[in-house]
Amino acid sequence: MCWPVACSCVYILTPYARTTCTRVHTNTHVHTLHTDVHLHDVRMSIRDLRCTCPVHTFVHVCRFVEEIEHLLARISKDDKQPLPDDVDRVVDELSEVLEQLKIEVHSIISVETRTQIAQKIRTFEQELASIKLRMMQGGASQTPLDDDERHEINMNRLRSAHSQLLESELVADDTLTRLHEQEDILRRTVANVRDTNTELNTSTRLLNRMNKWWRG
Repeated sequence: MCWPVACSCVYILTPYARTTCTRVHTNTHVHTLHTDVHLHDVRMSIRDLRCTCPVHTFVHVCRFVEEIEHLLARISKDDKQPLPDDVDRVVDELSEVLEQLKIEVHSIISVETRTQIAQKIRTFEQELASIKLRMMQGGASQTPLDDDERHEINMNRLRSAHSQLLESELVADDTLTRLHEQEDILRRTVANVRDTNTELNTSTRLLNRMNKWWRG
């Protein structure tokens, strides 16, 4: 039995789903990581983020980051242990989720929080790259990598670096935009204060004249 995707804006992933989807079942021959329902729920829930308010978006992203952290900890807990048989599928699914999270994280208002979560996502990407390297090596540490494998690893690193650079540019552009908006607000506030002072001065002069007239 599995829990459906929650219709609430806050409670997307249940503790039951985490326990069921991150448990590793092992025997003498097969290691399987059961994460199909979990990853499907995460992706479906990420799509629902677009219709939520920023506060809920922050809560959702934090929940997804926590769930992915648990999954990666299960996969890469011990480099000496064999990887699960379906780890390639799980890694592909997690990569898709991370790509979606990298888009949704920009909807978080707090620049500091957004930067922290983006750094967390980059850490997850590095862990996934390490797992992919183990998959390519196939557990045979004494087998050297051929030129194609080295090229693929280098290309993955370049793509990851390029993605991080683009993400940093997006964060910088967003920060500059918010600073310009705050500058405009400050300018309007200063102008309003000046107008208020002018009106107060006019009212003061009028009251003084009325006071003189009243006293005769």
